[in-house]
Amino acid sequence: MSKLKLVSTHTGRFSALPKPEETREAAPEEGLTAALVRALAADVSKLVAQQIARITSTTVQPMLFNVEEAGIYLGRSKQSIQHLIFDKELPVVRVGTRVHLHRPDLDKWIEKNKY
Repeated sequence: MSKLKLVSTHTGRFSALPKPEETREAAPEEGLTAALVRALAADVSKLVAQQIARITSTTVQPMLFNVEEAGIYLGRSKQSIQHLIFDKELPVVRVGTRVHLHRPDLDKWIEKNKY
């Protein structure tokens, strides 16, 4: 957000003015409101650009989840996922003693349990 500077007026009140280097010079007929609107629009534009960049950034999504992550993905508890594995409802990928669940298998389980 742009920093605003408080300026004392001749009536003893204070008004907020945007820093001059962050906005273009306002014409006398535009007044304080137009300058504040421009400063606010610039701030909103920066925030929107940051959010768009965050959303469209290319992040690598994992294909294998541990039991806890699979629970979060499915909205179930860790114990619930362990029961599904024990009942052979969810296939697992074992690497040594570690148990992983493949994302497409979790998606298939979701599709199978829709009604």
